[in-house]
Amino acid sequence: GALFASAGMGDITGRLVFAAGVLGMAVGSLVMHMLCCGAAAGAMFNWEPHSLHYRLALLLPTPAVLGVFLWSTLGPYLVLPTSAICGFLLPIAYVGWLLLNNSRGFLGEDRPEGARRVLYNAAMLLCIVTVLASVTYSTGIKLNWF
Repeated sequence: GALFASAGMGDITGRLVFAAGVLGMAVGSLVMHMLCCGAAAGAMFNWEPHSLHYRLALLLPTPAVLGVFLWSTLGPYLVLPTSAICGFLLPIAYVGWLLLNNSRGFLGEDRPEGARRVLYNAAMLLCIVTVLASVTYSTGIKLNWF
């Protein structure tokens, strides 16, 4: 909140913006985990994308939300290593999505073309570079590289 307050936002507004960002990251990572589980299970077991089995596979990561309530005393001990591991793996996932969404073999006729494809690729490359810079910087700070 202090960073936002120094940028001209009030203390309460800064805290709300920060909390919304944390919530957005949590929801975004849960959705990404759900999509990966569904896609992996669908590919392994040859399930159709809208079948009941596929939809159940999409729900596999959702019990992790219970960890917040069941293991509240272990929070920092679980969150920090998990966050570090996910931080290193996130660029790999983004590169995978970039490659898959540019693959005619994967998407067939649904592959984006023209300006839409250029815009998508530019946005994904920006995400990849941003995440790599963030992981490199945060790791460098922890290891006293900077």
